[in-house]
Amino acid sequence: ISAAGQPVVLSVGGPLTQTGAISGSSLAITSTAGAVTLNNVSNNVATISGSAAGGSFTFVDANGFTVGNVGITAGSPAAGDGDISLTAQSGSIDIAGSLTAANDVIRLSAAAGSINQSDGKITANVLDWTSQKAPNLPSLSVSATGVNLTGPGDLAIGKVGQPIIVASA
Repeated sequence: ISAAGQPVVLSVGGPLTQTGAISGSSLAITSTAGAVTLNNVSNNVATISGSAAGGSFTFVDANGFTVGNVGITAGSPAAGDGDISLTAQSGSIDIAGSLTAANDVIRLSAAAGSINQSDGKITANVLDWTSQKAPNLPSLSVSATGVNLTGPGDLAIGKVGQPIIVASA
């Protein structure tokens, strides 16, 4: 799908996969009954949002991208049915909306860039990220049981003057 400078909206009643690349100014996806697997390394959109009810949500982009304010939701509250995996091949991932994979895993990979959160909440059982610099997640909330960081530097979470609460199980 080539829609340079235009939004792309995909709505399906089952799993969504791809063979060719998707390009557009934004990509909004709704799968009401299955996984979303858009892992073509030539995908190129500026902003993505969507949901995969009853399945995982996977997106790979050739460059960097922004998770729009609508956010991304995968699976249900049950464990094991809705991971989120977002990969920027040569840029950064900017998070401006919530990422929700309740009781599942969120993987963020910007191996040649950074991961920055400006808004929204990240909710998962496990948060796993890879980036060139330590992620910048200062704005709101990260709720995860396990966290795995791959990249240099310290991790900073929270706003100046607001407490950071870490609870163990």
